[in-house]
Amino acid sequence: MIILCESLLHCYELNILLLQQMKKEFEGWEPLKRPRHGLSAMERWKIVLEGIDQPYRVAQSTHEFLLQPYDRLMWEVVMPYIRTTLRYVISGCV
Repeated sequence: MIILCESLLHCYELNILLLQQMKKEFEGWEPLKRPRHGLSAMERWKIVLEGIDQPYRVAQSTHEFLLQPYDRLMWEVVMPYIRTTLRYVISGCV
């Protein structure tokens, strides 16, 4: 059991460091101007992270759901830029 806990802690710390690194890589990204930015890095991390079966519990109002590590990376790094861009396009500011 101790080995499992140490392994989980290591994976958690690795994922936190990865999130920080990828947030820096995507900082200032403009999806409409550079749609392929970060694609190769995300493809590489997808292969690595899909091998980790360690979901994260995410609370959204009264509903909770689990995110796998790669899904979390997408939601916390890529999707904020996509959502912002969509809001911008929908509001007619393009």
